[in-house]
Amino acid sequence: LSLTSVAPTEPMTTASTEPATSAAGCAAPASSFAPAASLAPRSPKTPIVVGTALLAALLACGLLAIAYRQARLGADVAECVAASEALGPDTSADSGLVARCAHACEAGLGDACLAEGLLLTPTSGRPGDATAAEAALERACSLGSLSGCAQLAESLRHATPEDPARLARAFALYTGACDGGELSACSHLGAMYAHG
Repeated sequence: LSLTSVAPTEPMTTASTEPATSAAGCAAPASSFAPAASLAPRSPKTPIVVGTALLAALLACGLLAIAYRQARLGADVAECVAASEALGPDTSADSGLVARCAHACEAGLGDACLAEGLLLTPTSGRPGDATAAEAALERACSLGSLSGCAQLAESLRHATPEDPARLARAFALYTGACDGGELSACSHLGAMYAHG
């Protein structure tokens, strides 16, 4: 085994102003071939700064996602409320709209629960789902919607007028909503007093 020295056939240069060419034929600027001195070790604080910046970016993305979700839910609630207010006794609600109202209700938005309950309430001119409507109104009431409490009382009072337990609950709901300032509840409470 022998070691021999091979002399270069061309003189070597230490720096070139010509762009280097890769195997793919793409030119790389000469500045990308910086001397080894610029590859000095990073400061020990660099990972902390990068980690903090990454955490801040992730937090910002999360906050944007939450803001978007809240805006979307707010738009759904507005649409639900408008639809429930415009709903006539002979018109049925769009099932997609009812599903969006239910989704916003599940997110804890009382107005959406109220709208869902109103959209599902059966009338003489449209079928509905009395059980689902009462459940939505119950949730609206539990979330602090005085209108939801009044509508739930209305449902309890008219669905089974011969059931004393439901009438007592309707009376209590009307009373609470009226005390809270819901005028329709006061009116219905007065009707209950008038009819015994």
